[in-house]
Amino acid sequence: MKTHSYLTLYLVSILNVSLMAQTITVDLPVSRMVFQRSSANTATVPVRGSVQGQTTRIKGRLVARQGGQTTDWREGTIQNRTFQLNIPTTGGFYDLELIALAGNTELERYRRERIGVGEVFVVSGQSNNFGEKGLGLPASDDRVSVLNIWHSNANELDENALPLAFAQAGSGSFCGPVNPLYIWGGLGDRLVARLGVPVLFMGAAHQGSSTQNWREAAQGIDRVSGRDWYNNVPYRPLRLTLQRYTSQTGIRGVLWHQGESDNKFQTTDGYVNNMRILINKTRQDSQFSNLSWMIARASYYPYPGHERDPGIIAGQNRVINELSNCFPGPATDDFVGPAYRQDQIHFSANAYPFLADLWSQSLTTDYFHRAQPSLPAVGQASPVVTTDTPTSIGTPPPPTDTPVAAGAFRLEMPQYNCQTGVITFRTAGGNGSVVEFMVPGVTGWTSNPAHTLDEGVRRDAQTITILARQSGAQTTLTWNIRTACNGSAPTPLPPVSTPTPPPATPPPSAGGTFVLLSPAYNCQTGVITFVTSGGDGNPVEFMVPGVTGWTTNPTHTLGEGVRRDAQTITIWVRQSGGEITLNWNIRGACDGSAPNPLPPVSTPTPPSAPVSGGAFALTAPSYNCATGTLTLKTTSGTGNPVEFMAPGITGWTTNPTHTLGEGVRRDAQTITIQARQSGQQVSLVWNIRGACTGVGGNVARMAQLFSPNEMRLVVMPNPATEQVQLIWPEITKTEWVSRFVDASGCERPVTIVANQMGLLANIQHLSTGVYIWQVAMKGGPPLSFRVMKVE
Repeated sequence: MKTHSYLTLYLVSILNVSLMAQTITVDLPVSRMVFQRSSANTATVPVRGSVQGQTTRIKGRLVARQGGQTTDWREGTIQNRTFQLNIPTTGGFYDLELIALAGNTELERYRRERIGVGEVFVVSGQSNNFGEKGLGLPASDDRVSVLNIWHSNANELDENALPLAFAQAGSGSFCGPVNPLYIWGGLGDRLVARLGVPVLFMGAAHQGSSTQNWREAAQGIDRVSGRDWYNNVPYRPLRLTLQRYTSQTGIRGVLWHQGESDNKFQTTDGYVNNMRILINKTRQDSQFSNLSWMIARASYYPYPGHERDPGIIAGQNRVINELSNCFPGPATDDFVGPAYRQDQIHFSANAYPFLADLWSQSLTTDYFHRAQPSLPAVGQASPVVTTDTPTSIGTPPPPTDTPVAAGAFRLEMPQYNCQTGVITFRTAGGNGSVVEFMVPGVTGWTSNPAHTLDEGVRRDAQTITILARQSGAQTTLTWNIRTACNGSAPTPLPPVSTPTPPPATPPPSAGGTFVLLSPAYNCQTGVITFVTSGGDGNPVEFMVPGVTGWTTNPTHTLGEGVRRDAQTITIWVRQSGGEITLNWNIRGACDGSAPNPLPPVSTPTPPSAPVSGGAFALTAPSYNCATGTLTLKTTSGTGNPVEFMAPGITGWTTNPTHTLGEGVRRDAQTITIQARQSGQQVSLVWNIRGACTGVGGNVARMAQLFSPNEMRLVVMPNPATEQVQLIWPEITKTEWVSRFVDASGCERPVTIVANQMGLLANIQHLSTGVYIWQVAMKGGPPLSFRVMKVE
């Protein structure tokens, strides 16, 4: 049965109670920035910015949003119109409140949302800590952050263009400055559920890199041996991440997965020496003298007869044991084959949840007790404010960033196609830096201006509220979607000059006091139904961070991660401007006990290999090429609810129907679809190109599924710079045909010769990107191999 849930888009008002416009400008912290806590669960949050007008005083505090405790007001210092303020606090998710004063007269209140105190990690190594662009395991919890910038070519990384641009680690985000999202959103969900504090990931891995490459680059070599990389790659992105970002946030440690490129080519002593030089150099460059590292044990590469290298594993164990503040990460060499790796080397999207579980199990409670965090130097805490005027301690304004003065950075009317639902957001003014957009119920914060409104929004919404932000400034536009399509010009609603904050709880009404009750919950299926009583009869909206955004639908299915890991969930409900919450004990709901930490799982459940037939399986989805409507389908199974997930399209959901965004419809070659039911998970790689244009001619057959025998065929190295070798000796004994096609399905000329190992392709002349190498024996079906060309 297809279930429609109405998206309720609400007006976000900007409140700026001031006697002078935009008195306060905040440079640090920015929204979704996370500061590393100490071993005692404390941190000092530095607040830096400038003030205008008659301001003589500045004070601030952190207001607990989820976890933590609201701090006392602190008094900052002002010199030459710049201010600084240091606020000590404990682990948690906060909103920053500031007040500018002239003497004791309040001039302006400012609020910046979502400042975290928790755990900060930098991930590094080679491709199995890098991932693949367009694929990722997004976070559902609001407290998981990433550095959401992307430099596709690490050689060209500009250290003068590294903004403080953090985002929730949802679909479409990156783990910057140079990595895709990969597994880090999912790992963040697991850590936040266990630790109860925000988590931030930043990425500085480099595909195909050996420890010799890292050691040489760390020693200052611009072009490392055997590679055509330049500009001190691969070390430079890691150095810049530590110097630009962790110098301000602090860091718990570097998460390192590397070793595949050292298999067969490095000795144990050589590995230890290379890593010792690298780690010492990061400690020197970051000025964190005991920077912590967690090192995965990894060496697997499908060399015939030398798939694993015990010498590399021994080297990794020696580094862990011989260097201070180093810890063992997951051991991954045993997890091979089509259930885990898409090409016998790289972990497939189907295995991302499994890999996130492996990392989560290494990041134990004992690790967080023993791993010494590196904290930035921010100076002494600011003094507590001992006297305040009544206006300084009144009801805080609703969460928002400072509005932009008229005539400066602003939103303009979006471009909209009433037939397709494609909407493109537009701004004017500003300073030329990156602009992010957000529409509640449509997209979280993103730098992508183009989106496709789904059927529910296009059918039901009267207006949508568009938010945009740039360099800390934020502006909104309420746009009338109805008038946009009936021939009249869309007109923005007039701005509210001084809105009144909503009451903490709704007033009593004819229906009685509005109350949020314990939900109805099925422990076996995860189906939860939110329940209220009283109220005024107007529509009620519900929200649970990590489960659903604001919606009028009271019934949802909790994902497996929430059901397994969460102790409590916070339910929000609102009606007629009033909002209330309830912290509900999911553990006690099912077994009558108080919430207790679950014991660690010794071995995560392995992912299921793609199912080709029989039992529970995914089948080809229904797809409308004109509208982008995709309906996911399964066959057989137990009859229990089925959940679907497609990275970049949707997180886990029981809704099988979705509308693909314009970018996916234009650029994607394949989509990886996952489904799960009763603990069993299956996946399908589906060829969107073939669905609309056929699979003949020049269209790449990128959805080719391999049998176990075919999966033993390996293309190496991959990624590659000059040549790739298909290890398939048998093909040289018969006639064969071969061709390369690019991401658009066009054939590219490539010289291919046979040798004793199989086929060798010269790709030196190809541009950087992903290609499909199609090979067929005489009389046999064509096989497709994914090849990544790098510079």
